[in-house]
Amino acid sequence: MKVLKEFGTFCANDPMINFEIPRKIGIGMSRGTACRLISKNKIIDYSGRVLNLASRLMDFARPTGIVFDADFGIELLSNEQVKLFCKESIYIKGIAEREPIDIWYTKDLIKVPASAKQPLDKIKWKIDPHHWTLGNIKKHAKTFTYTLQSEPIDPEAIRVKIHHPAILKGRKQSGYETTFQFANFEYILEAGKPNIEIQFDALAKRLESNGVKNPWPVKLEIIYPEG
Repeated sequence: MKVLKEFGTFCANDPMINFEIPRKIGIGMSRGTACRLISKNKIIDYSGRVLNLASRLMDFARPTGIVFDADFGIELLSNEQVKLFCKESIYIKGIAEREPIDIWYTKDLIKVPASAKQPLDKIKWKIDPHHWTLGNIKKHAKTFTYTLQSEPIDPEAIRVKIHHPAILKGRKQSGYETTFQFANFEYILEAGKPNIEIQFDALAKRLESNGVKNPWPVKLEIIYPEG
């Protein structure tokens, strides 16, 4: 709780930190046994369900908040701290896809997405692909609006994924590509039509910083749950 509250000030007044740094933190916690890989009496890595679960819960906690497995023990907290948390049953990819697990989360900081409250094997994911070049993206308006084929069951689960040719020493690598998620977009339901408004100016800057040239192909994938 102290880390969550004070994280944004950890580097305050530090002359060595003269660049932009994260101001928020999401914390996921679980409890149990793990395996460790040892070589020459040194611990190389840990693995196991407990680590995978903590990592998945951290995704729910971002950008700021705390999420922990209910088996961790809410009774470990004081009565005042317990009031900060809310209990929920969720499904988690690779861990609890058909049968939910219980979690506790900071209720004033986190909203559990609707897609996490139903079995993952019943969710149908839709992918809308769109093909551009960097040059065409730069020529377009500041933003571009796509109308989705159907309304998402959980707008917060929408993702925009970008693909472009892989680059090595300024040259395009045939047969290889670079992929990244692009967060500069907004979901708008207008007159019953589900729209995604993508910040093309920010996308163009990101592609240029990656070394993409104007005539090179760029593929946008809008991924969302149909239900």
